[in-house]
Amino acid sequence: MIDQCSILRDTFVRDVDSHATLSSTNTRAMELAQLPDLTTPLLVITERQTAGRGRGDHAWWSNDGALTFSLVLELEHFSTSSSPLRTGGEGFGREVRGPSAGLRPETWSRVALAAGVAVCDVLADLLPGTPLGLKWPNDVFLAGRKVCGILTEIPASRPPVPQRLVIGVGINVNNSFSTAPPELRQVGVALCDVAERELDRTEVLVHVLRRIEAHLWSLAKADPELPARWRELSLLTDRQVAVQQGSRRVEGRCIEIDNAGALVLDTPFGRQRMFGGTVV
Repeated sequence: MIDQCSILRDTFVRDVDSHATLSSTNTRAMELAQLPDLTTPLLVITERQTAGRGRGDHAWWSNDGALTFSLVLELEHFSTSSSPLRTGGEGFGREVRGPSAGLRPETWSRVALAAGVAVCDVLADLLPGTPLGLKWPNDVFLAGRKVCGILTEIPASRPPVPQRLVIGVGINVNNSFSTAPPELRQVGVALCDVAERELDRTEVLVHVLRRIEAHLWSLAKADPELPARWRELSLLTDRQVAVQQGSRRVEGRCIEIDNAGALVLDTPFGRQRMFGGTVV
């Protein structure tokens, strides 16, 4: 079981909505985000997710031992004129203050990347030396296989409900892929499979939440180190890829993930910047 006291004591989360079973933490979070008097940041978490959602019509497989949660955030939480940024590895590290431009609408497409960098940073500490990286726009890979998926959504809002953001994260922690469907065993992995031991899910969650908060502050402050980090972690750079956007398909060599979070492709028709889509 996740230790809720540790979450409330050691992270920026101010309320927890905990369940033994949920179809989808993002679905629950989107429902709660419509309530005007909601305490945020809110963590929605479940011990077992039965119908996790990915981007588009994709599903997210999980089993007992996975870490599946969603955050409900108010954008003004990252828009104060003097905002704390906790940096460092263990614990909260040092606190830095400075002006914040906030999570403006044009930054929302980068939230999944910021969260992905946060997960990568935590995994690098937990499993040093193990290859890891980001597959644009929202997947984290460990040892060549998918270990984490991220889904960001913007709930519809109108007064008195403030503008909110939902970040859903699924991390394979102790749900060994030896029990996964056969078609997933070659493409997915759990932390316990690589570490060859079970991990403390509360500890993993605390570290991920801390890093997500820090990187969202970096995003709000337009810190250039954050896009430099997602470029460094990109698994698609210099590879020939195809991006599907509805009925439109764009193929080319990946140049980078730029500062705006776009996947830049060198195509026969020139360079194109992709702000959304599925790499196929």
